[in-house]
Amino acid sequence: MEKEEILRKIAEVLKREKKVVFAYLFGSFLSGRYANDIDLAVYVKGKVDANFEARLALKLEKEIGKEFDVFVINDKPTLFLSEVFRRGKLVFSRDENLRVKFETEKLPEVLEYNELIKQFDEKRFEKYGIG
Repeated sequence: MEKEEILRKIAEVLKREKKVVFAYLFGSFLSGRYANDIDLAVYVKGKVDANFEARLALKLEKEIGKEFDVFVINDKPTLFLSEVFRRGKLVFSRDENLRVKFETEKLPEVLEYNELIKQFDEKRFEKYGIG
């Protein structure tokens, strides 16, 4: 199955999941270094139980035939969101206003984190020649 077909099928599955408001693909599937699974970050409406991620991953696997790792990002730490925002691709959005609000609220933290990491790497390179 081609990458574009997989993206289309992911969006179809997520459209049926009323709790999912928007979702990003990230990780090796997008970079071309496709490993064993497809990483999907989802923002959900309301509370979900502890098994939501696993249930959604199984639905996606059944429909698409690929292994998935699903992560609810509503309360994920800045480190995780940095990876999703920098390298992720939006694959589904039910509510653009909420998505933009979430990104707008989280982006300053992510940018500050990225700047700190950059400074840390520069200092490490200066001191040890690595980075």
